[in-house]
Amino acid sequence: NFDRFRIAPYGLAGGEPGRPGRLLLRRAGIKAEEALSSKVSGLRLEKGDILRLETAGGGGHGAPADRDAAAIAEDHAEGYISC
Repeated sequence: NFDRFRIAPYGLAGGEPGRPGRLLLRRAGIKAEEALSSKVSGLRLEKGDILRLETAGGGGHGAPADRDAAAIAEDHAEGYISC
C-alpha cells in the first residue's frame, strides 16, 4: 500500500485512477499537518501527536461519461464524487 503514495492505482476499461495514499503528521498543539514520505524511519512521536494514514483509493472501472445520469447524481448526493 505504501508504494501507492507516488503511483496512483490505475483504472480499467476507461476508468480514472484512484487517489494516491498519504501519511500525515500533526504535532500536538499544532493545527497544520506535515506530509511524510511513504518510507520513513527514526521519526520520534510525542504524546498528543497524531499520525494519519490515508490508504490509496481503488481505480475506477469504465468511462465516467458512460454512467447513468441518475447514478451520477446519487453518487454526488452521497459525497462519493465532487463534480
